[in-house]
Amino acid sequence: MFKKLATSIFVIGAMILAPIVASAEIKLYGQGTMYGQDGTKSTDELQWKSKASRVGIKGTQKLNDQLSFFGKIELGVDLNASGADSTVSGRYGYVGLNHKGIGSISIGRVRSIFDEFVSGNSDIFTVVGASSLQAPASKISETLKFERKFMGADVAFLAQSKSNSNDGIDFSEMGALWNGIGVVLASDDVNSKDYYGLGYTLKVPFVKNLSLGSTYSVLKQKSSADVKAVELSANYKLGGDLSVLAAVGDTNTANDDGFLALGVEKGLGKNAKLFVELERDRDSDDNTYAAGFKLVF
Repeated sequence: MFKKLATSIFVIGAMILAPIVASAEIKLYGQGTMYGQDGTKSTDELQWKSKASRVGIKGTQKLNDQLSFFGKIELGVDLNASGADSTVSGRYGYVGLNHKGIGSISIGRVRSIFDEFVSGNSDIFTVVGASSLQAPASKISETLKFERKFMGADVAFLAQSKSNSNDGIDFSEMGALWNGIGVVLASDDVNSKDYYGLGYTLKVPFVKNLSLGSTYSVLKQKSSADVKAVELSANYKLGGDLSVLAAVGDTNTANDDGFLALGVEKGLGKNAKLFVELERDRDSDDNTYAAGFKLVF
């Protein structure tokens, strides 16, 4: 009886949703990044790697002037993996409902608010950099995320309920982004950790094509002292699709002198670029070098 009822509900639901899905705006997209990496450590050797390569599909279905469905599925792809390696992994996957006056709510594996509002202000390189930043994971599974505009600012809240040992919310975030200033508070109840982040990117008005970014992040944990980190970045576009990048970061942790990163990017048309990057570990005075190619479609 139950099996017949479930089948009937599925068929009726498919009939109702079919015309909606058929008229949805669907977009296929992707990104491929391949690079060579080497360094000055005794264990370093030239390696060919793939980072953040992906393919995805996203769509929006307008229901009326105020309401619309949306969804996204994105897979990470290791372009350098052999047949025996794991070449595909889940990056994002969620569905949601958006109301122009209220905001949007989505459920699934989503981008963290910290990564969206704070991290990108200093994490400007393709491979190196951002090693001082104190941040939670950039992708959060089994979550409910709410986003909306409020008095000119983007505000967001995220809640995860995943651990069987915790009856409440396992991880939560709240944040706001206004005129390039991002503020986020994240709480990891399972691991007893709290993250605080502040980020800002300024396009310098009196120096054309220069952008300066900064992040201040704090990790509070019961088991040890607080970790505080500062990162500063700069991106100067020389013209001819050529850019020079720089970043520096440090924490208050003992025996941590931070890092220094430098890079050059050359755009190749609208969707591709070549990059050369260097990061110096100021603790060990070791260098990491990376050079490669990135294509976005």
